[in-house]
Amino acid sequence: MLLGRVVPVSLILFCWFGSALPATFVRKIGSEVDERALGVISLSEGGFLVVGTLETVPDTAVACILRVDSLGFPVWLRRVVEPGASTRIHAVCLKGVDTILVAGEQKGARIDCDMYAAELDSSGNIRWQRTWGAVGANDVALGVCPSHDGGWLVVGYTLEFGQHDVRVALIDSMGNVQLGRVLRTPQADLVYAASKAANRGYALVGTKWVSGSRYTDALLLLLNDTCGVARTRFFGDILWDGFVAVTSAADSGLALVGFSTTESTGNDIFLLLTDSTGQGMRQRRYGQRQSDRGLAVAAARDGFVIAGETFRENGDGDAVLLRVDPSGFVCWERTDGGSGFDCLNSVVILPDRGMIAVGQTWDDLTQTSDILLVRTDEWGTVGLADDPPSSEGNRPTVHCLRPSLGGIGAGSVRPARVMSVDGRIVLRLVGEGNWEEFDSVSGTLSSGVYIVQTAEGALFRFVR
Repeated sequence: MLLGRVVPVSLILFCWFGSALPATFVRKIGSEVDERALGVISLSEGGFLVVGTLETVPDTAVACILRVDSLGFPVWLRRVVEPGASTRIHAVCLKGVDTILVAGEQKGARIDCDMYAAELDSSGNIRWQRTWGAVGANDVALGVCPSHDGGWLVVGYTLEFGQHDVRVALIDSMGNVQLGRVLRTPQADLVYAASKAANRGYALVGTKWVSGSRYTDALLLLLNDTCGVARTRFFGDILWDGFVAVTSAADSGLALVGFSTTESTGNDIFLLLTDSTGQGMRQRRYGQRQSDRGLAVAAARDGFVIAGETFRENGDGDAVLLRVDPSGFVCWERTDGGSGFDCLNSVVILPDRGMIAVGQTWDDLTQTSDILLVRTDEWGTVGLADDPPSSEGNRPTVHCLRPSLGGIGAGSVRPARVMSVDGRIVLRLVGEGNWEEFDSVSGTLSSGVYIVQTAEGALFRFVR
């Protein structure tokens, strides 16, 4: 896969005029239990709401809401727990800035599980919650989207008839199930996500098992306004293919993201662009490593952003962000992660054309998963990464502001860190007038573009 990014010439020629850049960062937030982020909201007053799960005991993942500031630092955390029930959340959907739906499965007194949905406000208070499903069979919600009537469409699967069949439910704004259907076919089907589609319909995406085979095709179901099947489309090659996410695109079309398997490279990220009838117009595959999967997609003004996972040869996974143009050609890519498994489950385009993506990352110390936040500018760069650990035995310092930063320290601007445009920290203030070096700068900064972060958290571009 492409590594790094495409930097416009105008960026190289750009000089500092004192204008602040959006705060960009990579943050890892967690404790001694497994946490993962499934969705994110950008708040008008600044900062973000991150919605995800906490796995406090085995096989139970309760919903949680994390409020972070504009630099990605935690402000508060709320757990959404119902006493006496075992709940696992698989999907979240965000509507506006104060309405959140979480969906998944819940076990009560019976041995089987039911579909579960709960609507929350932005403080984590439960407005309503519902369960539904067949008695004696497992029913699980895997995806959710807003309905055309102000409610919700919840999708998932049921084992009521002895195989995986698609189950859908339209829920009104008060949590009442207005319509429910099981979409049965001779072969097993799974859907993972849903989106509004043209003509007050809905698009469902997932996988379909091929008759007489252990392989799967990528599945697109187009439903009408009463959740009846209007069209069914299959895509893929001879091995395993599937869609995991879907969003609306230009001209009432759709952008579908998932995975496609080849014998030579394993799983590749699979992007399909369709028209309003689900007819494939363009498809692209991205990947060079052992395995790559797209897990989320967002439509930008001039293309799409794909979030997902990419695996290395040693089995560790990295979180990946991929920016493509309207035809699906790659503009830039970035990966984040360390040892263990890392991925991004959701991505949102922001008004400044940057993006915020959330997911999970492995913590070697606690041996658990933490919440991962990646906030970039429109070129995929991060100017405020987590500080690397300092070594007391190897801390070269300088005792004045670098002359090559001329004027940056004057007036009200108080620099705290100097970073390269790819997020590496070059200098960090560790005391009054003392700078810790993280690169070999030999007493002066070389020519180039740098990011200066002030003590107040503002970011500025600086060209030497």
